[in-house]
Amino acid sequence: MDGETLGRVMQSDKKLKDIRLLMMTSLGQRGDSKRMQEIGFSAYLTKPVRQSELFEALAVIAGISHQQPKNSLVTKYLLNEMNLEKFRILVVEDNITNQQVAMGILKKTGVRVDAVANGRESVIALEQVPYDLVFMDVQMPVMDGIEATRLIRSTDSKVRNHDVPIIAMTAHAMQGDKDRCLEAGMNDYLSKPISPAPMAKVLKKWLDLDTEAIAGNTVPSPEESIEHQAVSVFDAEEFLDRRMDDRDLANLIVQEFKKNSPGLLVRLTDSINNSNPAEAGHIAHSLKGSGANLSAVEFVKTAFAMEQAGKAEDMQLLEKLLRALKKQYEDLIVVLEISGY
Repeated sequence: MDGETLGRVMQSDKKLKDIRLLMMTSLGQRGDSKRMQEIGFSAYLTKPVRQSELFEALAVIAGISHQQPKNSLVTKYLLNEMNLEKFRILVVEDNITNQQVAMGILKKTGVRVDAVANGRESVIALEQVPYDLVFMDVQMPVMDGIEATRLIRSTDSKVRNHDVPIIAMTAHAMQGDKDRCLEAGMNDYLSKPISPAPMAKVLKKWLDLDTEAIAGNTVPSPEESIEHQAVSVFDAEEFLDRRMDDRDLANLIVQEFKKNSPGLLVRLTDSINNSNPAEAGHIAHSLKGSGANLSAVEFVKTAFAMEQAGKAEDMQLLEKLLRALKKQYEDLIVVLEISGY
């Protein structure tokens, strides 16, 4: 007698019908879960079944874990969604475009996500809410990610969990930058601009989450695009791939770029006119991040060069690059409009 037949027999027996049933099968086919639910099974898991999945399923149908959704069969998919809802993630990022990209990807997984604009705000947030994971930008005004992490790790601070996993978000790929993040107490790092697949790996590693909704996206990063693709003003296909074909999110990112970039370009011009290379480099860094999220390869290359020139205090190069950046910005806006954004 197979398990399905056994379930039917038990449900037809008055002495046995109230026993909760969990089906495990290695031969799952389309429509099986619906049929098992109609028979009277409370849960349906396909093999291989992880210990944590079996434990959680038993806890749910026994009523000692999550409240089982009404009229819902407990499956791996449902368990994953229920587990995701348990987690709350904090994004710490001063660039509004980067912030929206990270939040957009995370919301696809079903986790609860909040965002703040600098390290000081992250410390305040962690004092109030027991977050399960923090994505922390490194370069921010008011308080940067390094200083914020050290404060979070300090037992003198009032944060609820001093050991909360902190994932650095950095545009720098140099080993020294990574070492500095880890030395400050960060647990891991992601290269910006953020892409779905690397973020999925981080969620899997630190929260043990299966994030199939975003894990399949393996679009190369803009840094890789710069190295391996032909130079282009706007790579519309890559841009939409990075947004997981979410047109609403894509439009939101473009509109924020159009809204914020003109002011940044004015500030960049003023800083160069006032011979302030450090400020110019910082503003170029912000523009680079926004441009990378748009897959605007030429714009990103020039902004990165300006960031480096700012660090080197090369005012002559900054002035030359500024003219190029403004022209690339104008070209980018035209192409965005032609592309329907």
